[in-house]
Amino acid sequence: MRVILLGPQRRPTVDAVIRSLALDSAGPGLGAPVATITAGWREREADDGELSGLLGGRDTNVGLYRRWLDTQERDPGYATAERRVQGELAELQDIYLLRLDHALRAVYALQRRSGDQLQAEAIAAAVAAVRELDAAHLRRVNGVRGEFFAELRPHDRPVIAGHRAEVADILQIPAFLCRQTDLLVAAAEALLSIAATASDCAALASEIAAHCEPELRADAAGAAALAAAAAGVAASLVEINLALAPGDARRARARELARAAEFSRAAARGHADVV
Repeated sequence: MRVILLGPQRRPTVDAVIRSLALDSAGPGLGAPVATITAGWREREADDGELSGLLGGRDTNVGLYRRWLDTQERDPGYATAERRVQGELAELQDIYLLRLDHALRAVYALQRRSGDQLQAEAIAAAVAAVRELDAAHLRRVNGVRGEFFAELRPHDRPVIAGHRAEVADILQIPAFLCRQTDLLVAAAEALLSIAATASDCAALASEIAAHCEPELRADAAGAAALAAAAAGVAASLVEINLALAPGDARRARARELARAAEFSRAAARGHADVV
């Protein structure tokens, strides 16, 4: 199983990617199925005719946005709780960005001054304060999400469990291969490595956004967003591959990497929004 993260397809590149992976050439890759995620298109999620054409019609849209809407409609209790949590997270984000703004202004003000060792120590302390602010925000966000998952247990709710099972059917390796535990574990290990690399890339992009020239911050934030998306997809696929081993530590590690990448994305966005 391969996970490919593509950017905006205003000028489609997916056909070139497929060719580079030899998925449409003669041999084992011939006719290899492709699962697509276009949830970012929201209401236009199903408008994937051109994409399907470039993939030779062998694709299946996972339909994550449609599934999210369906969950909201059929499980109003969960939808209400999710809106409450999203409101709390939004408030935490606003507070964090306000504090981050002031902390970064201190860093930039110190960097504009010329000085000696004392000046360098002051800059290092100011940067350390920004990092601690980031870490504290991550702890708060993880705490809110942890309480939400402990209270609602989304994966145990019938509507969500049903959608998860359907997505698993779309993504699973053919049944005769699914019985090969070693293959599933190997696939999970590869996906875990992808999640780790993507999480590291998101963290690096966040650091670049924090310290680069102002005109480059938006690019760094964009890179962090792409890396965070890749980490999230890889982490989800790790859980799918290890679905029969709910206590496997690799599932928790994958979720941890996805959360770290998402935090880096939010931090990078916060840096990019600072003028």
